Amino acid sequence: MDFTDSYLFLIKMRYGANLTIKTDIQKIHMSFELPPLTIQTLLENAVKHNEISNRKPLTIVIRTSENAELVVSNQVQHKLTPEQGTGIGLTNLSKQFQLLGERDIQIIQEDNEFRVIIPLIKPVII
Repeated sequence: MDFTDSYLFLIKMRYGANLTIKTDIQKIHMSFELPPLTIQTLLENAVKHNEISNRKPLTIVIRTSENAELVVSNQVQHKLTPEQGTGIGLTNLSKQFQLLGERDIQIIQEDNEFRVIIPLIKPVII
């Protein structure tokens, strides 16, 4: 989350009050791990594919669930001129979790909400 906070500072500089990030990370999950740049990939995805303007400010929610998962979600706000995505960011993220032997990520779009659910990796105790 420390790296994510630094990245959020940069994108908040660009979008100002038009971008809100709400975080609700349960204390028990703060020691869990993720592959590098996981959260940044999800934030970049949300910024790339949604309109962020005075007319349509965007809110991204980052939270943990009781099932030791990280959930990143936002309302879908279609751009007037959408950027074509290759899907490679989410595909690579999925492959990382498959290689780690963890549960796969879940990508859900329903009721005008886009949500990605990432399994948190329990810390190794030596």
